[in-house]
Amino acid sequence: FSPFFVREVQYDDGTPDVITGTQEIVWWGTNTPGFGWASKFSPINDESILLGAKAHILYNTAVMGSPDFLFRVLDDSGPNGSPGNELIPPQSVRLPSTNQLAWWEIDLTDFQDSLALYRGDYYLSLEHPPNDTNAIFVAVDNSQPAVNHSWALVGTGSQTRQPGWYPLSEFSLGDDNVSLAPYDLMFRALVSFIDSEPPVFSTGFLQHPVFSENFDFYVVGKSELN
Repeated sequence: FSPFFVREVQYDDGTPDVITGTQEIVWWGTNTPGFGWASKFSPINDESILLGAKAHILYNTAVMGSPDFLFRVLDDSGPNGSPGNELIPPQSVRLPSTNQLAWWEIDLTDFQDSLALYRGDYYLSLEHPPNDTNAIFVAVDNSQPAVNHSWALVGTGSQTRQPGWYPLSEFSLGDDNVSLAPYDLMFRALVSFIDSEPPVFSTGFLQHPVFSENFDFYVVGKSELN
């Protein structure tokens, strides 16, 4: 019997990090229509299925409600491993209007069957509406500064870049051009999977030096248990 486990896959430690060299900025974003964000994830194993996604965002709007943002799940078939083809139909979503960073979630269980057929790396993406100019920001974290999983989508309104996906490491922030290379956007993936590998344990004991009839036994797993 191989039970299913559910795990939240993340690159962050739960706390946004200040972008070094800025005045306490812990997020990155824009009010540019057509702009987007994406983070890359790898399956835990061949039996894993994507169930949902989260993003740590700050979204301010001057009007009641909010426009429909676009959430997408993409493969990595784009140039240089960038976001490529759609794995599910694009989802129109409403983001909460907040004055501080908050977790936003989307349930993808309706797409389990189709997502289960894909075994490669994938991107979770949130994109700005084509005509909306309200500012949206995604929190950043540098818990894994050596590996950058995040990309940014530049829309047609950019004055400096051609439209398309670019690694977050190519961007900088502020007048001092602080590099975003050490940071990842705070996206998370909720996945279910079968742990097909049997657990491996090592055991040992310590005998009490005075009360020799007393033993403390220890059991240590080779890897973290679910």
